[in-house]
Amino acid sequence: DKGKIGADKLHNWFKSCHWAKDTEIPSKTVVETAITLWKKLNTVTGLLQVVHQAELLYGAADSPFQTILQMNAMTLGSQKPTGQRLLWVFQSVLDMRRAGALKLEDITKNKLVDTATFTPCDLFAYKYGVLQELLAPENMSLFNTDFVAECRRHLNDVESFRKAFGYRNNEAAMYQGTPEAATWRSSLQKHEDGAETATFLDFVEAAIFDRNCMKMAKPAVDALKHGTIATGLQAVHDAAHQLLSESMPKKADDAEPAQMEVDPEEAGKSKEDDPMAEMDEESREAMARWQAAAASRVRNCVELMVRPAKLSQDEMIEMLRQSPGFMQKPAEHHFNLVVYDGKTEGESKTQPAIRMPANRQSYMAASVGAALRAGCEEYLASGQPEEDVLEINGNTIFLFFDAFKRDNHSIFEKIFQLPDRKLQKSRRLLYISYEESTFLRRTRTRVSNWLDMDIVEQAVIISRESLKLQPRQRLKYENSSNRFNHIGPVTLEDPTKDWNLTIAEKKELLGDTLREQGGKASVLPDAELMPQKRAATDLEPVSWHGNSVDFWKEMLHGYLASSVTDLTPQNDNLALAAIQLNVKYVAFCNTHAHVEMLQKRLQDRVFELQRDPSCESLYSAVAVSELEFLSQGQGDAAAPNKKGAKGKGRKAGRTGKGKSKTGGPDAQGSGERGAGDAAGPGAGAKGGTEGSGEGAPNPGGDGATSGKGRRTGRTASSSSDLAALLKKITGGESSSGDTKGQGDA
Repeated sequence: DKGKIGADKLHNWFKSCHWAKDTEIPSKTVVETAITLWKKLNTVTGLLQVVHQAELLYGAADSPFQTILQMNAMTLGSQKPTGQRLLWVFQSVLDMRRAGALKLEDITKNKLVDTATFTPCDLFAYKYGVLQELLAPENMSLFNTDFVAECRRHLNDVESFRKAFGYRNNEAAMYQGTPEAATWRSSLQKHEDGAETATFLDFVEAAIFDRNCMKMAKPAVDALKHGTIATGLQAVHDAAHQLLSESMPKKADDAEPAQMEVDPEEAGKSKEDDPMAEMDEESREAMARWQAAAASRVRNCVELMVRPAKLSQDEMIEMLRQSPGFMQKPAEHHFNLVVYDGKTEGESKTQPAIRMPANRQSYMAASVGAALRAGCEEYLASGQPEEDVLEINGNTIFLFFDAFKRDNHSIFEKIFQLPDRKLQKSRRLLYISYEESTFLRRTRTRVSNWLDMDIVEQAVIISRESLKLQPRQRLKYENSSNRFNHIGPVTLEDPTKDWNLTIAEKKELLGDTLREQGGKASVLPDAELMPQKRAATDLEPVSWHGNSVDFWKEMLHGYLASSVTDLTPQNDNLALAAIQLNVKYVAFCNTHAHVEMLQKRLQDRVFELQRDPSCESLYSAVAVSELEFLSQGQGDAAAPNKKGAKGKGRKAGRTGKGKSKTGGPDAQGSGERGAGDAAGPGAGAKGGTEGSGEGAPNPGGDGATSGKGRRTGRTASSSSDLAALLKKITGGESSSGDTKGQGDA
């Protein structure tokens, strides 16, 4: 109970595992003998040699002698093994013996057996099964949370590897039985001439069979020199592609010169588009490693699906029931959230910044009804839908954000009323008040000065029983908790820092959720602010009315979310909040293009936040250190633009242009953003005020000036800029710019 484990508990643990054959379960005598010999290995001189001779003499499979010898070799003779370490080593030894991956003479050499008969593909298949056994609910109580998290990370890596190699039920289906299989698998093996083609094989050996890995129950440090699993997979695929290209018949000689001709301009563009083209090998590997870490984090938390055609509720139910994130049972006192936000259910074709999306009753009824029925275990227990037994799952909370349209409340609540009865439910309201200036800056260029604006939104919360939430303080708002029916003032993100796409890309993302809006606005915009026709290449926010990441973190935190199903995902903020809080995120996207864009956007955001000290959940000091060249590259490029410049604000929050005081090669520098009444960038009445001081040294090159008028606007800075600035501060360097000129940055 104090970090160690006895023979009885260890034997019971082995019995609780799922074995292919009953004969593989080690007997209690084997376990007791193994533990006894284990404790004596380092106290009796020469005992290890005696055990080795006994093993050679008896040679029994999974004998106590062999088990002890392997355990000693892998843990470097640990004198006081904890129960956690002992279980890890035992399952590893038995797993490898069961797979035939270890031979006695290879144990101390830390190598696999002949790779011609045993490949890393097969090894991962066995590791996958054992890790699943190790993480079974009845076994998790034996381990601390850090160890379980580490095992889950291993399991996710193995799962992604199996998916890449086409494994289904421990069978390599993708390449097995094909003419290229033998040639393709040879890329995993070392060639006789010693060519460096076994990068991935070396990585597997280092990551799984490294002694420190077994001793410390975590990945080996020297495994990093082989790169990540993604890097190894890429090397394997490159080798396979090369072999396939060599085996293809060559075309006629007269066609070869035409294929070799490359447009110099196109070649230059491709090099500029690839940020890793000019990096050295170490930088590229660090970049790939942390990009893979970001992708893995997104893959572990996020599950994206595409809305079925014709909004078929039956198809949605089937998709949700096959979703691990949606079907997972939450921990005690936690809930699975189902979110329908009317503000992000599509967009209006005309004046999207002013007009809220029109409520689509058909999609609301289909999606919310699908989540209701998929969460009810009795509904499809017999294989056929049974409305008579339909009930709201006690672990599910439905949240409906009305987009300032109170009439939609009754439409939403009708979903929980069947033709012959009303479902048992509890209803409560949450009032959300928005901070006026940040609410205004998202629509300032398109809204009339004479229009009264509603900044209090209502959220309808439906659950089976009256909610009894564990009291939690708000993450951001002081002296506030989830016991209140109000949250605010909620600030909205600056549109220029939000996820922006071109009009053409947005149309592809929105699909049929981009709809015509009937009628005219209640009050027409001022003549000087009349919207112009938007070009296909114009940039604008993916979601004009979406909430910020901080708001969604408050919702997930306050309602103790274990998972969240987003029925109206337009931008990335709710998904990013779920990733930061390690909450499973499931979403119905508009189109396949929406899935691809959202996936890439999330990976890019997580990659940046790994170097952002303000994001405690994702920040890694190692990432800042290894990716320091990214900040240095931005700092070198921005060196001529360190001083502030006179600037004039533009409408729509654009950065003003001004002439640099330095007169250097980059005379056209970035000026001060409009310094209006704290209504955001570009919010000045007729442009920004003229700067009079030097800006803070910003690696991004945007020098903020000290305005003569009102409060200066924020300086645009990314997470990499903050990391570089933090390094300068900790290094003792001081900025020569006026403190007033730094604004709020």
